[in-house]
Amino acid sequence: LYSLPVNFTNFEIEHHLRSLLGRHGEIGYVKASRDSQGRPFAFVQFSGRVILTALLGGQHKHYLGGRLLRVEQAKSRMASAPT
Repeated sequence: LYSLPVNFTNFEIEHHLRSLLGRHGEIGYVKASRDSQGRPFAFVQFSGRVILTALLGGQHKHYLGGRLLRVEQAKSRMASAPT
């Protein structure tokens, strides 16, 4: 998740995301962090694929701190081995 309010602590972000997104089903994991410029982002793991699909499809829009949350599927980082 992106477009999170910068004035919230990571703990507050995690708490609010559990509350907001938990309405749609069970959440297994929430972790908020910050990039090198201090902008917050969060990883949320859902127990059901239906919730993820609905959020990615824009069927559920959520606001936190007056900001529309931007939902994207996580991209895996594959470490390339030297050849």
